[in-house]
Amino acid sequence: MGIALPEPTFHRRAAGALAYLLLAAVLACGYYVLGSVLFKADFVSLGLLFFSEKAALALHGAPPHLPNVGFVYPPLSYLIQLPFNDAFTAQAVLAGMIVAAIVRSIDRRDVDPALGWVVKTFIVFSPVTLFLATERYGELLFATLLAASVHYMTRFLREGYSLHLFTASTLLGTTFFIDFRSIFVMLLFVPAMALPYARASRAQAISIALTVIVPMAFFALAWSYVNWVFVGDPLAFVSGSASFFHTFTTSTQALAAAGNPLSSALLSAREIAFTLPITAPYFVGLFYLRGTARIPTVLIYLGPVMLVAMSAYLGVYAPSDAFVAVFVLTFAFALPQFRRSRVLVCVTAIGFVFSFASTFVTQEPEERAFARAVVGGAIVENVRDYRDLAGVLAASVPGDRILADDATMFPLVALSANPERFLLPYQYEFASALSNPRGFARFVVVARRKDDMIDSLYPDIERGRLVGYREVARSERFVAFERLANPQ
Repeated sequence: MGIALPEPTFHRRAAGALAYLLLAAVLACGYYVLGSVLFKADFVSLGLLFFSEKAALALHGAPPHLPNVGFVYPPLSYLIQLPFNDAFTAQAVLAGMIVAAIVRSIDRRDVDPALGWVVKTFIVFSPVTLFLATERYGELLFATLLAASVHYMTRFLREGYSLHLFTASTLLGTTFFIDFRSIFVMLLFVPAMALPYARASRAQAISIALTVIVPMAFFALAWSYVNWVFVGDPLAFVSGSASFFHTFTTSTQALAAAGNPLSSALLSAREIAFTLPITAPYFVGLFYLRGTARIPTVLIYLGPVMLVAMSAYLGVYAPSDAFVAVFVLTFAFALPQFRRSRVLVCVTAIGFVFSFASTFVTQEPEERAFARAVVGGAIVENVRDYRDLAGVLAASVPGDRILADDATMFPLVALSANPERFLLPYQYEFASALSNPRGFARFVVVARRKDDMIDSLYPDIERGRLVGYREVARSERFVAFERLANPQ
C-alpha cells in the first residue's frame, strides 16, 4: 500500500523565491554597472540627481529638513531611496526587483511561450525600459503599478474574486504617491468597474465603485493634510509655485492644446501615433482579449490612453519613456488574457526592434542620449561642469559655506560630498545671506537662468561681477564666485 506524499508546495515556493532573488540580483548588477559606466563618462539623468539631492538634504542638510522628501512632489520615489547609501545603488536594486518581478509573473502564468519570451526580452533589453531601469526607477515603478492595477481589475471582471479588486485599488492608490497624474484614470476605471453590476445590484455597483475610489481618495486627502501641516496650503502639491505639475517641460503645441477638448484629443492621438512602432502590440492585443465582460475589460485596458488624454487636456503632458512603458507593461501583464496568435508574437518582436530606432528621435534629450550610448554611440556629457565645480568646492576648507538656489542647482548639491555646506532657500539664514553674501558664504554659485533667486537679485552676475567676489568657474549653465580676502 503506497503512502501519499504531501505536495511539495513549500519547496516550489522556495525555489521560486530563490529564482526571483537571483534574477533580481543579476539585473541589479547589470543596471548598476551600466549606470556607473555612463556616470563615469559624465552622463546621468538629472531626475535621478533631483531625487538624490532631496534625500541627501532630508538626512544630511543643515539642518536636516523633512519637507525635502517631497510634500509638493510625490514622495514615494524619495522615501524608498533613503535606506540606500547613494542614488545609483537605490536605482539598480529597485529596478532589479521591479523587472525581476515582472519577468517572474510572466513565467508563472499560462501564456503563449513564444510570446512570453519575446515580451521578457523586450522588457529586459529594450532601450525604453532599460533607460527607466538605469536612470529613472520612479517612473518604472509607476508604470509597473499602474499596469498591474489594470491587470487585477480585468481579472476581477473575469473571475469575480474580491481579492483582485482590493489588490487593484491598492496598487492604483499607491501610484498617486509616485505621479499625481494617475488620478486621471479614475474617470475611466470607476464607471467601467461599477456599471456591469448596476443592473443586477445597485448596492454592489456602489460598493465596487467605492472600493476603487477609496484608496486613491484616502491617499490624496492624507497628502493634502500633510501639505497643510508642513507647507501651510492643503493644495500646495496641486497649485503651489513649486508644484509637481509645474515641473513639466511641455511644447508650445501642448500648452496651446491645454483646456481645449478637440486640440488635446488631436495632440494625444498624434503622440500615441508617434509611439506606435513600439506600442503596436498593446493596441493589437485589444482584438485578442478574451473574457465575458468584454466592453468593461476593454475600457479598463485603455487606461493608459486616458492617462495621456487627460494629461494633454490639463497641460501636464510631456512625452517620455514612462508613458511608453505604461503601454508596454499593461500589455505584458495582460498576456494571460490574450488568445494565442502568431500575429501578436510578430508584432511584439517588431515593436522590440523598433524600440532601438524610435528612441533616437524622441523629444526627450536624456532618452535620446541614453539610447545612442547603449548602441555604442558617443556618450553625451550632461554633468561634467557640475562635477568639475564639485571637485573645486571639495578642495576648499570643509567648513566654508556655499550659497546657491537648489531649485536650479540641485545637480551640484547632489554631486557634492557635503550637502550640509550649502546655504539653500529652505534655511532660515538664506534671506540674510542673499542680501549680504560676504557675511555668510565663501562661495556663491548661480544658475544662468532668470528663475534662479540669486541671479534675479544680482543682474551683474552674468557679466562676472559680484561685489566682494571673484569669478572662479563658468559654464553654459552657471557662474561660480569665491569671496575675496581683501576686496577693493
